[in-house]
Order: sequence, then C-alpha cells, then structure tokens
Amino acid sequence: MTQQTEPMESNEVKGKYEAELKWGSYYFILTFGSTALFTLIQFLFWPHNYADAVVGSSINILLLIYFSILCIKEKSTSDRVSFVSKALIYLRILVVKTIFVVLVISTHTAFIRPRNDFNVVDVEDNWIE
Repeated sequence: MTQQTEPMESNEVKGKYEAELKWGSYYFILTFGSTALFTLIQFLFWPHNYADAVVGSSINILLLIYFSILCIKEKSTSDRVSFVSKALIYLRILVVKTIFVVLVISTHTAFIRPRNDFNVVDVEDNWIE
C-alpha cells in the first residue's frame, strides 16, 4: 500500500508547476515573436517614438494577463484556486518568462555554451618513431 502512494505523491509534486511552465513558455514565445515582428514593422515603415514603447509594453502586459487567466482556468479544473494562488500563478508565469529571456540574452551561461575542455595527455613512452 505504501509503495503505491509514493509514486502518486511524486507525480503530484512533478505536475504541480506543470501548468505554469507550459503557459509561461507560451508567454515567452509569443512575446519574443511579437517583439521581433513589432520591431521589424517599426524598422520598415515608421521611425521610433515614445508611443511605440507604450504599445509594445501594453501588448506584453495583455499577453501576461491572458496567459495567467488560461493557467488559472486550467488549474481550477483540478484544484480550488484562491486569490493568493492566483497571484502566485501570475508571478510564476512572469518568472518563467524572465528565466527564458535571461537564458537567451546571456552570453556567459553554461546552459547555452557547450563545454569544450579536453584534457590532452602527451605520453612519450607510447610514440612509435
């Protein structure tokens, strides 16, 4: 009996933040894509001004609210979601997106750059002349 409950508990812990990770990933992809598209359109058709930054920021905030609502709806089907947990879901989605942005922008992360350290040992005894 105890062995059957342990895998269920690990599955519950494993799936606890699955919805936040999924919707945070979607939020990152859409904000990254919409920013690139908005920058391209801005570069091709009109010069940069202050209103463009306001439009870009408002699109980002609206996408964050939209994906937070979708995540809350998904989590409310399985659990009861209180106001505090709604706020935490909102913050978790924002944190997931921020982590993805840091990983993409940062050039000094070990997650992106492969490690190219090879130890070359020169053994003179094994060389054939």
